[in-house]
Amino acid sequence: MDPALPARGPGASLERMFRFYDPRIDAGEHGGDAERLSMAAASIEHVVDTANRAGVDPALSAAVLAPARAGADRGHADESLTSLLHLPHRTWGRTRP
Repeated sequence: MDPALPARGPGASLERMFRFYDPRIDAGEHGGDAERLSMAAASIEHVVDTANRAGVDPALSAAVLAPARAGADRGHADESLTSLLHLPHRTWGRTRP
């Protein structure tokens, strides 16, 4: 582990995430080797469904689901979530909880 990184807490996780994804994003590489948009969408759909069944407002999760579905529907299902950076936000649409 890089000694310059925080050893614990949310700062450590965020710092590692940025160091992992920054070079990939800069290079335009969005391969699905670390995570895939299709799996993210499926996970978020589960969260929305669980929130609905629990009587919790799923609006935030549904807002995250919209771009995930849009990216998958536009052929990026096997790519990283970072592929969403290249989709215009106006194409995401709205997802009903």
